[in-house]
Amino acid sequence: MQEEKATRSDATELRGRSAALTIALVIAALLVIAVGLRLAGHDEAFSHRVVVAAQGCGRRCDGPLARRLARELSKVGLDAVAPRAERGFDGPEAVRDFAREHGARFAVMLVMAVEQRAALEAESERALEATAAARPATAPAVGTIEGAARVGANAALYVMDVKEETAPKPSYVLRSIEDGDSERAALGILARRFADALFPVTASTLLTSEPVASLIAAAGSMEEQAAALAIKRRAADIEARREAIEDYKLRCEANDGALSVSNQERCISEGCSEEYLVGVLPDGSAAVVHDSSDHAIFPLDRNSSAQRFLGSERLWLVPFEGERRLLTEAPNFYSRPDLSTDGRWLGYLERRRGRTRLFVQPLQGGPRQQLASAESPMGLHLPRLNADGRRILYFEREDGRQAQRLVLRGSGADAGDVTTLDQVLDADFVELSLSEGEAPRRLVAALLWPEEREGFRVEAVTVAPEAQAAPAMPSMPRLALLDAITLEPAVELPQPTHRLRSVGVVHRGTLVMPFDDTRCGVAVLRPNAPEGEVFEWLLTERCPRRVASGAEGLVVEAPAQGDSGKRRIYALELETGKMTALSGPAQDARQVTPAGEGKRFAFERVLPRNYGELQHSAVCFGQNP
Repeated sequence: MQEEKATRSDATELRGRSAALTIALVIAALLVIAVGLRLAGHDEAFSHRVVVAAQGCGRRCDGPLARRLARELSKVGLDAVAPRAERGFDGPEAVRDFAREHGARFAVMLVMAVEQRAALEAESERALEATAAARPATAPAVGTIEGAARVGANAALYVMDVKEETAPKPSYVLRSIEDGDSERAALGILARRFADALFPVTASTLLTSEPVASLIAAAGSMEEQAAALAIKRRAADIEARREAIEDYKLRCEANDGALSVSNQERCISEGCSEEYLVGVLPDGSAAVVHDSSDHAIFPLDRNSSAQRFLGSERLWLVPFEGERRLLTEAPNFYSRPDLSTDGRWLGYLERRRGRTRLFVQPLQGGPRQQLASAESPMGLHLPRLNADGRRILYFEREDGRQAQRLVLRGSGADAGDVTTLDQVLDADFVELSLSEGEAPRRLVAALLWPEEREGFRVEAVTVAPEAQAAPAMPSMPRLALLDAITLEPAVELPQPTHRLRSVGVVHRGTLVMPFDDTRCGVAVLRPNAPEGEVFEWLLTERCPRRVASGAEGLVVEAPAQGDSGKRRIYALELETGKMTALSGPAQDARQVTPAGEGKRFAFERVLPRNYGELQHSAVCFGQNP
């Protein structure tokens, strides 16, 4: 009896196991079928699957860069994955093939290509103090920093539909330059910057593609519906970005009309960038332009507006007619460069790795010379070359402080000569006669902090009826004329009675300087005049902000009528104070710089911009009538 019960129990257990096995087999078969159907139907079910890869910044960089892009794409509702391919991918077509083989609909690849490599100069006081045997053929060697490198690279972004069979073409290309402790470090910095800049382009390209639109229109499975909902939530961001790009292009394309306002003017850039005027060659044939026209990048958000992608900064020689020539390039030129009056030498500052470095370079090619450097929080500012480029002025100032030290240093064969002066507001090289019949001397004109800094009141010439008193004014800076080698006083000058804005410019044997307090105009300094007549204060109808001298006379930059935010260029008659407009009333014209010969002058035209967008400025040539 017991044996019979055991037999029945074994049979029941066997049937149970058989049933369980059958169920398991059925479930497995259903899963296989489901997976097969899923893979076979990836045109619809996998229309939001994206395979992401990167190439070019090194084995330790490519993988993290691809995973970062995949994470960002996943945030906008795309099913993005960066495969951990041990051998990597040989190119965009390989990534597209991989995506197709694994049931994805899109492939994204970021390819970086190094264009230039250069070792960075070493910091050596002995090297900085070394002198050259001749100028400009040889310059002091400053050595190199072991391992430190400057790397320039471009990044090509490929966004591919796996159904396409044609050779992939990049959707976007960027270029940038970076310094690092090693070439790998510089490439890593560039890779992160490229990823930040190109994510909005990648995401918007995919989100507005036809396969994704089909997914939203015919979402079936729970997975598809969830993806469609996430993508729909970005519709407003996509539209805002599209509108921002269209508006930006419209205003950029309209710049040609805004820049062509007079037959006397010619702009040597398109005005869809940001360019600064450095100087003009003596004959007016070309200008040196500081170009920071980085790419405009539009974020994927509801407040989209143009943002700058940090590419590189460049110094160009731009002719009045013809092709521009690149002079030098760096990640960051700090402060405004300067061109010697003879048009042969260029002085500029580079800021890198927490240190500012001063260089002098021949305009027509040849080795550059590093003259000085300063480590943060100390910085170097505003280099100014003398007429032949043999000496240079610059300022040393600690970050956040107004007081600064003036440094006068020789370059080339005179590189060892260094003189300093504290508490200087502004300075530049000038040539003036200090006594009757004396030939002009090379000097340094400097505005110095006053010894007595307590504020006082200046009597107002015109006071509004409701005003009770003249505004309080700070102590007036003192003007000094100094020896161009020792910085010792060359002549005693009386204290100015108005506040000088800058040391100005030499014009027909006099030093002409803008002033501005309760009155405004230009101060005319004649060092060889009788005592008491050294300063002449010429009042003008507008307050000059910059004074420049050319072959045709004085040119000034002053606020335009009715709009203090804009500036206009005027010819100034020194005898009468009359100002004649040389630029249009609607333009914002700045940094006017006349050529030493002829009627031509160059200036910057600043174009209107929306809040938060890139500043557009163009370098243009004008002409005295």
